[in-house]
Parts: sequence; structure tokens; C-alpha cells
Amino acid sequence: MLGLPRILFRRLDTQPVIALSGASLLVIASIAMAIVVVQLRTDALEEARRNIANLAFVLGEQTARSTQSVDLVLRDLQDTIRQTQDDLTEPFEGVVRSDPF
Repeated sequence: MLGLPRILFRRLDTQPVIALSGASLLVIASIAMAIVVVQLRTDALEEARRNIANLAFVLGEQTARSTQSVDLVLRDLQDTIRQTQDDLTEPFEGVVRSDPF
């Protein structure tokens, strides 16, 4: 009867179990890190796309305003030329030279 408990509670060889558990944890940790890195990359790319879209919008607005100011200057010049209503080149040259831009 004393031999039976010794057989039931004999000491297991724990080195392979510990090595397998450690390797499993290492694989799980590596997969988790890879998932985190991919998610961070996706977030960074999305943020970069948003920033580029915002920059394109701002540049478009600035270009439109610059074009509008050039258009206003040209329209003012056109109105000034129409007001002279002379076909002579001297009044035309006088108006163009006297109005600094």
C-alpha cells in the first residue's frame, strides 16, 4: 500500500513543460506585438491621409484667394481703360504708367 501513493505522486519531469510554456508565451507575445505594430501603422497612415487632405484644402483656398485678388486688379485696370474711352495710345500709356501695382 505504501508503494501506490509513490506511483501516483511521482515527480514529473518539468523541464519540457516549462520550455514548451515559455516558447508558447513567446510566440503569443510576438503575435500580439505584430498586431499592435500593424494597428499603429494603420493609424499613422490614416492620420497622414487626413493631414494631406487638410493641407490640400488650405492650399486650394489660398490659391483661390490669390487668383481672386489678381482678377480684381485686372478688372480694375479694365475699368480704368474703359473710362478713358480714347483710342490714342498716349492716354493709355499715361494711365498704365501712373497706376503702380
